[in-house]
Amino acid sequence: LIMVAGSLLLSLSSYVGLMTTHLSASIIPIMVIFSGIAFVIPVATAEALAPFEHVAGSASAMLGFFEMGLASASTGVMSSIPLDSAYSMPIVFTGLSVLGLLVFVPFIMMRKNRARAII
Repeated sequence: LIMVAGSLLLSLSSYVGLMTTHLSASIIPIMVIFSGIAFVIPVATAEALAPFEHVAGSASAMLGFFEMGLASASTGVMSSIPLDSAYSMPIVFTGLSVLGLLVFVPFIMMRKNRARAII
């Protein structure tokens, strides 16, 4: 949720036109986004690698491959948007933040249902 809030704040400052006039209008929302990432990445990495303890090195390499692949793909999407970079970056950040939230919520719901089934 922190990443989505930061992305929406970045989109708002871009839409209003503050990003091109004030440096802090882009730095502060990006700090919020990366603060959200700092909370998510360690937990997500630990949860993703937990089932693969016997091949932790290979699983970690595969996770890094997908992280860098997603970063490369999102950079390609960002560069192909026919807008100024001050407008394409917030669009991609917001899209990826919302996509991450939409992917994350079903896993939380499955985990709650699994915990109820065990009890």
